[in-house]
Amino acid sequence: GCGQCVPVLSLGAGSLAFVNVVKALEPLFNVAFGALLMDDVLPWPVNACLLPVVAGVAIASASDLSFSWDCFAYAMLSNVFFSLRGVLTKKQAAVPKGTNMDAANHFAVTTTLAFLAVLPIALFVEGPTLRAEWEAALATGESSQLELLARIVISGLAFYLYNEVAMLTLAAVHPITHAVANTIKRVAVIVISVLYFRNPLTASGVGGSTIAIIGVLLYSLAKAQWAAQQAALKSAKQA
Repeated sequence: GCGQCVPVLSLGAGSLAFVNVVKALEPLFNVAFGALLMDDVLPWPVNACLLPVVAGVAIASASDLSFSWDCFAYAMLSNVFFSLRGVLTKKQAAVPKGTNMDAANHFAVTTTLAFLAVLPIALFVEGPTLRAEWEAALATGESSQLELLARIVISGLAFYLYNEVAMLTLAAVHPITHAVANTIKRVAVIVISVLYFRNPLTASGVGGSTIAIIGVLLYSLAKAQWAAQQAALKSAKQA
């Protein structure tokens, strides 16, 4: 639930392009939590591929005209929560989950549980101001009540389907394919957000974003190659 909330908060505090640049640091958190919770330590040449990611995010953050510490903090928290989700999910992969618990059903169940856990907190924190915020949104004149409600529903469904497709894709394709597709997605989001929202992006921001995205791709490819080598060695020993 927290992993779904903080990205929304980060988008409210900064630009979509900047949020995606900061979220490029997610593999760094995966490495840290994998080592701490699963004793899964990758060789240093693979982890070294994360250095360009850190450098790129630092450059983009320092030069981003829409930078805010709130946006940066929420985006970093998103990295923490989603990395924890990935590591803990992998750790529980060998535990029996019952019948028909494929990737889609597993995601549906965990999302439902997260919704039930977060709902009381949301009502407690935002419930008293919900009516005032609704009326303020209508007062802008940009949409009617029906249109506003439709936007909320469509936004929620799109976000859910996005995450479900990501889970299905990860379960269906080779890690290299998923790494390349995920990198292209992040590039596409940044470019579209700049064009659509007219967010200012400096030359340093473009350079830093490019370095970070390339670093993510290199890390994903190096990690997949190392895993393939380990699997080959294991098969050779068994033979």
